[in-house]
Amino acid sequence: MELPINPSKSLARLNPELFGHRVIYKGDPKLIEEIKRERDLHDQIEDYCRARGWFYVHSRMDRASTIAVGFPDFGIFMHGARTVFLECKRPGEKATIKQLEKIAHARKLGFVAEVVESMDGALEAIGRAAAGTDED
Repeated sequence: MELPINPSKSLARLNPELFGHRVIYKGDPKLIEEIKRERDLHDQIEDYCRARGWFYVHSRMDRASTIAVGFPDFGIFMHGARTVFLECKRPGEKATIKQLEKIAHARKLGFVAEVVESMDGALEAIGRAAAGTDED
């Protein structure tokens, strides 16, 4: 399937590498003090994915999701058919049993899947997935 020559603004924004639009990642993880809300971490991960032109699935935060109970907050699909699943939590907050079961299942299938509390943790998991390894 051919990509449109003149993509819609939203398609170009979500796929900057494909359409030659440069997007700057605004969230430098070294400059971010502390995640106070889970939403802050979600926003940083979304910005990071968009800046790289990656396709991702993000679960809703404003109400119950229609995805399977416990499914991670993010499924990130990178170049080279690399995939990582991230469940985001505020520092000190624990994942539910269902969430841990889904993370374990994804790992058993060979995916990199993590519960993360910071952008640094997310970047570490993304780096392992991009390198093609699920080892800690």
